[in-house]
Amino acid sequence: MRFFGFIALSGFLLSFPNCLALDPIILPDIQSDISSTHLAQPSSSPSPQPSIVLPSISSITNITALSSLGFGTLPRPKDPSTFTLDGSTLSLRFSDYGGPLPIPQVLACLIQALLQSFDRVLTNRGDVPLESDLEFTLRHVLLIAYQDGGDGHGGRGGGVMTYDVLKRAVAGIVGFMLDYGSFAFNVEVLDRRERGVGRLFLTYI
Repeated sequence: MRFFGFIALSGFLLSFPNCLALDPIILPDIQSDISSTHLAQPSSSPSPQPSIVLPSISSITNITALSSLGFGTLPRPKDPSTFTLDGSTLSLRFSDYGGPLPIPQVLACLIQALLQSFDRVLTNRGDVPLESDLEFTLRHVLLIAYQDGGDGHGGRGGGVMTYDVLKRAVAGIVGFMLDYGSFAFNVEVLDRRERGVGRLFLTYI
C-alpha cells in the first residue's frame, strides 16, 4: 500500500538527489529535539537496555538539517540489539544487518511513513491499528511495516501495531541511524514485556 499523497515530495527528491533544497515539513513533535543525544551505547549487561531519545518529527522531516548532521559515527551494535524508546513502554530490536543504503532515499521512505501516520490519525480522529501491510519506496529503498502480535520469540500474545506506534518506531529508527549509519535491517517493535507489536523491514531493492 503506497502513500500516494507523498508522490510530489518523492518526485522532488528524484530531481534533487542531494536533498539540499528541500524545505522542512512542520509537524507536531514526539519528544525532544534532534540535537539531543540519540542513542546510549549498548551495554554488555542484559539490564537495563540502552535507550533511544526520540528526535522531533519536525526535525526528522527537515532533510536539510538531518543531512548536515552526518550519519554513522559509531560502530554497528551487535546483531541483534534492543533499545528502549525514551519516555515510552516500547522498545526496538534491530537485527539482520545488511549493506549500506542511500540516506536521502531512506529518509524519504521514513517521511512517507510519518505522513501516512498523521493522515490516518487525523482522518480517524484518533489512533488506529494498521489495516494492512504498508510499503514505502523511493528508487532502490523499500520500507515495509506490518503487524506482529507475537511474544518477540515466535509466540503469540503481543500488542497491536497502530499508527502512533509506527510514528514512534520511525523516530527511533532515525535516532539509530544518526549514530550507526544507514544500512539495511529488520526492526521488531516490542512492548514492555518484550512481546511483538509490529515489524519494520528496511532493505535495498
